[in-house]
Amino acid sequence: MSDERKRKKKSGPPEVFLDFEQACRESFGFLEEDYGFERGPLEVYGYEGSILFQSPGVAFRVLYEQGSGGPWVLISARVGEVLAEAGLHHLIAKRCPERAVPPARGLLPDAEVRELLRRYAEALKDCGQDLLRGDASSLPSLSDN
Repeated sequence: MSDERKRKKKSGPPEVFLDFEQACRESFGFLEEDYGFERGPLEVYGYEGSILFQSPGVAFRVLYEQGSGGPWVLISARVGEVLAEAGLHHLIAKRCPERAVPPARGLLPDAEVRELLRRYAEALKDCGQDLLRGDASSLPSLSDN
């Protein structure tokens, strides 16, 4: 392996986050394709990676912290003068509790992370149509558990 390839390999995100990035694209690609969201780059800070999907009205940040459990999704939007945020798990609990994604703990195999991301994406499609269309008026009430 050339010195240049070694440097490039070391300078990129850890392998676990490349798998996470691919799984996000597969599970949440519908945000770009069907709803016009823009996908930001993979951001890695220490053991945490995230990808932002953003539209003019709503943003979904998909996060994964290596070794501390499964991925999660943060929903954020400006509602009036206030920045409102809620976890996707709050939306699921209020609107479609039968679709709840169980919390995960510890280091997960890539296949399990992929499955959890797929479940979150499917629940968002089924339970968050207003948010997908950019209507965030319900967002402040989602985190009132």
